[in-house]
Amino acid sequence: MKQVSPPREDPARETCSGAADANRRALVGGSVMGILASVIGSNGLGLAQAQTIAASGGPASDISDLWPEIDWIEDTTLRSQVIACWESAFRLSTLHPADLYNIPFSIKIPGCPVSFNAHKRCVAIVAYKSAKEMAGLFGAALPINLDVVLAGAILADVGKLLEYEMLNGKAVMSSHGRLVKHSVSGAHLALDAGLPDSVVHIVATHSGEGDLNERSTESWIVHHADFMCTDPFIAIAKKQLANR
Repeated sequence: MKQVSPPREDPARETCSGAADANRRALVGGSVMGILASVIGSNGLGLAQAQTIAASGGPASDISDLWPEIDWIEDTTLRSQVIACWESAFRLSTLHPADLYNIPFSIKIPGCPVSFNAHKRCVAIVAYKSAKEMAGLFGAALPINLDVVLAGAILADVGKLLEYEMLNGKAVMSSHGRLVKHSVSGAHLALDAGLPDSVVHIVATHSGEGDLNERSTESWIVHHADFMCTDPFIAIAKKQLANR
């Protein structure tokens, strides 16, 4: 069973602001609720501000800055493939990296208060930390590849770059997205980027459609991490609508 060492700090990121560094440390060591609060708080960027950061070569201009958790993937080939997959998705998408700090993670949740970037980072962190604890406690009884879990979690919604498009400053369902779910388009992007089948499987089965398939252990972990970071917001939205 592959053992993954604690997340490594990238020396190149020493130039980040103290607030950003403190937030990253909180993400690595905090509780699930602390993780969610920290990620949401760190991504409260308006579109104009995010575009300014992107233009200056800041966080939105590089895939590794959008998803710093990529650095936790120990397999350097897999890490490069994950980055290449996101780069390919952006080339095919009408969305830009800066948009992910601003658009909601789900356009189906009325008034969704959480950005795409905050949600995806939280899913990746929750999945990774959960998998690491499970591997430590269950050992050989439940083999888990932590690199596969993390790569799959980071790429789970890469297909949404084709499922969504921007219209009048808002993310809406694209004509492609109405016909092809992001789990399907995402799996194709992952295959094209050379990702291993174990990761492609997670992208294809992480959402509700995956209930029709036999999920791997790693896919189950990502699936539940995703819905842990989604279902509370659906419940809140339903309650708000009922109270109107």
